Amino acid sequence: NSASTIADGQTSIQNGILNNDPRMKLIHLKWYIRVIINAILDHKIHAGGMTQDEALDLMMREGFQERAEAEGKWKRACLTSAQLSSYFTGFQEIMALREEYMKLKGDKFNIKEFNENLLSHGSPPVKYLREILLER
Repeated sequence: NSASTIADGQTSIQNGILNNDPRMKLIHLKWYIRVIINAILDHKIHAGGMTQDEALDLMMREGFQERAEAEGKWKRACLTSAQLSSYFTGFQEIMALREEYMKLKGDKFNIKEFNENLLSHGSPPVKYLREILLER
């Protein structure tokens, strides 16, 4: 479910939780790299024939993951298809929805209000959240 991004609390950076702390920004960027790598793994393992060694190298060298975590992710990616990509897809969909909502609200846009409204509906697919949030 691409809306799993909501449940994972990806709105923290927009909520001001990071408080402009460079350490928190670094953690957020590490998470974002992980989401991108997950999508790459998902595709390359199932459609491109990525080997375990290639996957582990990508996760550990480019994604700053520990070996045990990377090995677990390899197993998970081999057993599922498209699930790891859903985090990236969901994040992109929510950011696009936020842009639409910002245009709708104009100067009255409030990120806290947007996030609370978004999260108050649970984790339905973003297409339904779009209908709910943009019709209000």
